[in-house]
Amino acid sequence: MAATLLNLIKTISINFNPQLIQQASLSATTMTNIVTKCIAGEIREEIYNHLAHSPFSLILDESSDLLGGTYLTLHVKYLNKKEQKITTKLVSIYNCKVKQQGLLYLRRSGRIFPVLWV
Repeated sequence: MAATLLNLIKTISINFNPQLIQQASLSATTMTNIVTKCIAGEIREEIYNHLAHSPFSLILDESSDLLGGTYLTLHVKYLNKKEQKITTKLVSIYNCKVKQQGLLYLRRSGRIFPVLWV
């Protein structure tokens, strides 16, 4: 999917007038859907493939914003064998609408690493 999207962007940039491209617009909702439903899934799948073949650790951090919303971030640190280095990647940000929701709720709902957890 990511390669297809990249090819589309290249084709548009080569074949269309830059001024017309600048005039085009997408809503915030459309951009959010493209990122969360297309691009993020591809990146997450790539990370899962790395994790299946190397040691890794999870990094969880809970934080809050100025309006009182709480969020749980999930990072993973692993050995990237292709680049031969330790890599840290953000896997996801979870909105903890209910304070007690936390990690246990996310694990039970299958929202954290549904493929890797047994």
